[in-house]
Amino acid sequence: MRTSWRQLAPAALLLAATACGERELFAPDGVGTLVVDGVLIVGRALPNVYVGETLAPDATYSIENAAVSGATVHVRYGDRDVRYVETASGSYAPFVSDVVEAERTYALEVVTPDGRRAFAETTTPAAFAVDRWVMLDEETLAVRDTLDSFDDRGYAVHDSTDGNVLVYREGLLEARFERGAVPSYQVGLHSLDRESAFVIDPDFFEEEDFEELERVTSSPLLEAPDGTIRLPWLAIYFEGRYTSYVYALDRNWYDFVRTSPELGQGGPGFGGNLGDGVDAPIFHVEGGIGLFGSAAVDSVGFYIRPGR
Repeated sequence: MRTSWRQLAPAALLLAATACGERELFAPDGVGTLVVDGVLIVGRALPNVYVGETLAPDATYSIENAAVSGATVHVRYGDRDVRYVETASGSYAPFVSDVVEAERTYALEVVTPDGRRAFAETTTPAAFAVDRWVMLDEETLAVRDTLDSFDDRGYAVHDSTDGNVLVYREGLLEARFERGAVPSYQVGLHSLDRESAFVIDPDFFEEEDFEELERVTSSPLLEAPDGTIRLPWLAIYFEGRYTSYVYALDRNWYDFVRTSPELGQGGPGFGGNLGDGVDAPIFHVEGGIGLFGSAAVDSVGFYIRPGR
């Protein structure tokens, strides 16, 4: 049985970093299969959890129509048992603002009023940080400049004159970090200025092609064996302020994206994906489908100027 479902941010991305829209999920048990959606980010507060169910193919889909209300939702880790309360139809928020810890196992349990139960676990990655964001000379690959971090300058990194100012298609932006014990990474790219102009103007583009370009995109899964990830210029469409996120993924997020063809390919302009994708995604949810996963993340901000 197939049902539409909302896109995670980054992968989750999420993805990570993670983009709103719709995607297709395949429920092996048909109508009424529980759907859960919750992604934990190391160092941030426990997330809200969405609880829904698959609908019949001829039913009009919406988040509200698919929502499951009145469920009992708990997230447990160590000696903590965090109760969730329903704040909107199908949306459950933690009763306390616990911060997600690195290298911890978190368990989600959902029990619906009619007795259906879904259970999932995620073990969070170690804390993750990019050591340096550098601009490389595109011919020699020598380091031309090092970008300021949010820790260094806060949101001043986005300043159009005194921040991390990048000229479109000049040099290569590269993240350098220590490769951790995670299965994969994913990059999220957010254009923050909703009305900023395009920096691209392909001869073959029609008006509708420009209208389809998104300001929030994500990469495919990236192995990064040498601890570097380069941001391709083909993923940049607009001038103005950007934030780029690098997510270190847990096994659940990784398996879900690599077996979801429409997610595993990443946005236009990204390449080097892992996995070929299959028809039925791997969910790691007992008694349901969806994603209960985790990631650690670091980010950088910059400003894109049109090329000369």
